[in-house]
Amino acid sequence: MKDRLIRREEERLKNVLTKDRLSASGDTLAMLKSDATHLLQDYFDLEPDSLRVVLDAKEDGGYLLRIAAKAVRIKC
Repeated sequence: MKDRLIRREEERLKNVLTKDRLSASGDTLAMLKSDATHLLQDYFDLEPDSLRVVLDAKEDGGYLLRIAAKAVRIKC
């Protein structure tokens, strides 16, 4: 019983710390999205407002970055 409570509290603490790390800079995601848009527009005609950026903190201290966008065509 005690081990179960300890594990649950450890998991709760990890979640709090992860959320705290991600919200440390509220402008980071907006800047990342803007930079990714400019970069991708050099190579693709993007559908307006199709770019999605998701940044997740991992337990090992790293980050998982996912960028998705819908391109109408590739620029040659």
